[in-house]
Formats: sequence, structure tokens, C-alpha cells
Amino acid sequence: YNIDKMEKESVIIEAAITDIFEKMKKNIKNKRGKLDNWLVSPDYSGSMFLNGGLPFKVACTFALIFSHMNENEHYKDLVIAFSDKPFVVRLEGNTWYKRLKDMINKLSTKIGYSTNFDSVIDKVVEISNISRSKPPKIILVSDMQTNEVDRNYNKEKFIERTKRKYKDLYRNINLPLDKGFDDFQMMLVNVNGNYDTKAALESDGGVAYVAGVKQTIVEDIMVQGRIETPYETMIKCLKPFDRFSLNPKLHKYC
Repeated sequence: YNIDKMEKESVIIEAAITDIFEKMKKNIKNKRGKLDNWLVSPDYSGSMFLNGGLPFKVACTFALIFSHMNENEHYKDLVIAFSDKPFVVRLEGNTWYKRLKDMINKLSTKIGYSTNFDSVIDKVVEISNISRSKPPKIILVSDMQTNEVDRNYNKEKFIERTKRKYKDLYRNINLPLDKGFDDFQMMLVNVNGNYDTKAALESDGGVAYVAGVKQTIVEDIMVQGRIETPYETMIKCLKPFDRFSLNPKLHKYC
């Protein structure tokens, strides 16, 4: 579908999207053994509308597909718009066309001017508090032109703040909190490689970093299950390609 026009619903396009969706869902379930809940957060700040709006279109596509894959009723078709003041959107409609059109209409009511990681986490915690359930994993689709997350804080880094918020959430909704608590899981998908930004360090725990627009890479990471670090995620994705020499020198490319 052309997001710019959204003229008419097509039986052929609906069938094509459904075929891709069902194959992806079956592949993840067969290899992973289950489907995790992923809360998708597309960036709708101003820079995403450059280059003909292609980064925003890709972000909407990811949000449409992966939010619909959630089996938990609290997270199915749920999207968090990633901007200066993130807000929650529930996609409505019984076809891909209707859900996509609904998302575009809701996101287009306000274009943000900055992107705030901490506010997204606060929304996730808020949703989990309301649903009284374990927080979902997060897919953040952006051009990575984000607000500084650590410069304005003296000691506590973004990852540490997030884990603290998750611990407080678990205590509040009476979920087990063991000594090795580390439930924060986020996949960063960079849909505009023109910017020289580093949204995550190779050693950041619970974070995967993807640069590109192929859903198959995201699918590969979902199959892995637990996200360790950006470096470990990269190695696991490359592992099937035995002809490559996977050695420590790859660190510099992460």
C-alpha cells in the first residue's frame, strides 16, 4: 500500500501481506517454540519524513506487522509513537489496509520534534502496570536522531534507569524478582543509515542493534529469544554463514 495515497483496499495486496505474515509467524514459532510479545515504537519525529518519508513508511510497516503478531490481548495491535511526548495507539480494523490507515491517521495528528527514550520506557511501564503483566520486549524503529540519554544524568545511565523502573514495576504488580533480574529487552532498528549516530554500545546488555529495513533480520533476532548485547546478537545472526571468519576483530564494526 502507498501510505501517501491510501486509495483503495486490494484483495491481492491483502493476500500477499497475510502470506508473508503467516510464514514469518510460523517460522518464529517453530524455531523459538513460542511467540514473545513485542511493543513496537515507530519514530514519528520530523527527521523521519525526509527522503520522501521513506524512514517513516518503513517504521509504520514494522509497527503494523509485528504489533499484530502479539498474542497477549493487552499488546496486540498496540503501538507507541516515539517522539518528545510518546503516546499509545491501538490499531483498529479487520484488514491490513484498515489497520494501516488507522495508524497513519492517528500518528499524523501530531509530528514530534525530538525523541525521548526514557518517555517510551515510562509508557511501557505504565501499560504493564495497567495490564498487571510482565513488560513486553520493545522494537524501536527510528533514524536514531534521538535525545541524549546519559549526558543529563550524573551517574545512572539509561540502561540502569530502565532496569530500576522494571524492578519497581515488578514489585508493584507482585511478580517474582530474583537476584539475577535483567528483563529489559530492546531491539533498535535504524532505518536511515545516513546519520553517523551510535544508539548503543556493543556491550549494552539487553539491546540488539539493526541497521537496515529487511524484516528477515528482525525475524532472526526474534528467533534467538533472549537478547544479550549488540555484539552477541550480530554474531548469532552471522553464525549460519560458516564461510565468514567470526573473530574478535568484528568488535570494531559493532
